[in-house]
Amino acid sequence: MIRKSIVITFIAGLMAMFTSAQSVNEAGELFNQAIQEYQAENYATAATKFRQAADMAEQVGDDGIDLMIKAEQQWVISLYNEGKKHYSNKDYNEAVTAFSAAAEAARKVRDEKTLDASNTYIAGIKTAFGNNYLRDDDHANALRYYDEAIEAKPGYIKAYYGKGLAYKKAGDLENMKAQLEQVLEMGEADEKTADRARGVLATTFLNEGAMALQNGDFSTAVQNLETSVKYNETEPQAFYYLALSYNGSGEYDKAIEAATAAVEKGFSQPGDAWFEVGKAHEAKGNSAAACEAYGKVTSGNNVEAAKYQREQVLKCG
Repeated sequence: MIRKSIVITFIAGLMAMFTSAQSVNEAGELFNQAIQEYQAENYATAATKFRQAADMAEQVGDDGIDLMIKAEQQWVISLYNEGKKHYSNKDYNEAVTAFSAAAEAARKVRDEKTLDASNTYIAGIKTAFGNNYLRDDDHANALRYYDEAIEAKPGYIKAYYGKGLAYKKAGDLENMKAQLEQVLEMGEADEKTADRARGVLATTFLNEGAMALQNGDFSTAVQNLETSVKYNETEPQAFYYLALSYNGSGEYDKAIEAATAAVEKGFSQPGDAWFEVGKAHEAKGNSAAACEAYGKVTSGNNVEAAKYQREQVLKCG
């Protein structure tokens, strides 16, 4: 009885080994079919067969581990290349679908490199969609796609830049500033985009300051212009407008400093800047310094006004 039991067990073992070998061979055949599809650039079909081969190899157990690992790696690569194929053909919606599948597969097998690459493609495509809507002044849809880009790849700097522009076009300067500040914080990843963000911030607040100055709102003008020069310390126009605003708000020392800076930074109308220096010194009661500054007004819009102050008001020698 014992001998019969041993024989039965032996036979069962042989059958299991035979079944295991057969399953591994079947999985291997699927794997080879997948390779042929891959080489023909039929990546979607290849991905399906690699996945089937991996699942079959997994069911085998220890004997199928190596094949399972190889098949899963090729499964991820096939899905990724399917995305690249659609991207090259400018089928961007299909590309997003394929890259999303690749990202999910890469996450499953812990392939961080392909996961990051897939998400980078998704973020780039979503950002491009956002840019298209932004050009059409559809701020809501632009922001939606920029947010989807950031969801795919949180550090994708161009999406934050796009959000900043969308908020600017919508007149929401507070959120514009917040988004573009994030671009500056991530600037090492893309210095070109960071420089563009810095330029947008400087120009936007320069224009806001100029409008406030024109309306006689010196406090708001100062606030905006000080923000502008924070992002661009080389723009002489901003310092000239600051000089006007400081003089208007009675901050005469700051007006002298700003006007002098405008001249030093190459302001196209230095005479106008020197006139603001003269006004500030005159308001402070420093006639000698005012006369000296007015004397430098030899061009621009205030030549006659400076001459009048020197000759009729201050009686400069």
